[in-house]
Amino acid sequence: MEYVISTWVYVNVFILVFTVFSYFRIRKKESPISCIPLDIVRPETGDIVAFGQAGMRGRLVKIFSGTVWVHTGLVWRKRGEAYVVELARYDKKTGLQVIPFREWVQLHHFRPLGWLRTYANIGEEDFLSVLLKCVDVSINEFLPGIWVKTFFKTERKCKHRTLSCNEFTIRLLQNLGVIEDRYCACCYTAKEIFFGQLPFKREIKPIPYVLDLKKI
Repeated sequence: MEYVISTWVYVNVFILVFTVFSYFRIRKKESPISCIPLDIVRPETGDIVAFGQAGMRGRLVKIFSGTVWVHTGLVWRKRGEAYVVELARYDKKTGLQVIPFREWVQLHHFRPLGWLRTYANIGEEDFLSVLLKCVDVSINEFLPGIWVKTFFKTERKCKHRTLSCNEFTIRLLQNLGVIEDRYCACCYTAKEIFFGQLPFKREIKPIPYVLDLKKI
């Protein structure tokens, strides 16, 4: 009987602590982000795009990760047209995807969408040569494992070919020479990537934007 009571007490204390933690985590304001009309957005090769979760799903994600931003990809401008290169795990798309930027925006118009200029100055062919080395990667479906890895900044270099979407973005940026590779690609969260909290090799002040989709 005493064991049952003590277990009941521990469970209720845990629920209370988790509820308070969740409340303040959800209420915490993220860094202010400027809004930019989609009409004037011209993403360049090496820029970062991201999407987040809205509504109740966004609140649940924020409890565990501290942000609503969950997915990132890179821009590749090929022959004047911008494409989003990403490792996808949403809707009916799985694995490596190369999608025209405007089509990607239409596909995710119901989500918060973001864009970060990196001023990477990457050539079209240079990006392609790095991308071709990653065509055999696959998506990591084990979300708890992905989440836990982001707590530790390890210098161990991972060479596995099963990646999360954000790990894929970081590995491309490292291989392109945009950011330093002193930390494993799996250490970075979507929030760090989208807000430009990365070890860029050139000193820049990246500004994240939320896309204004009212006119699409």
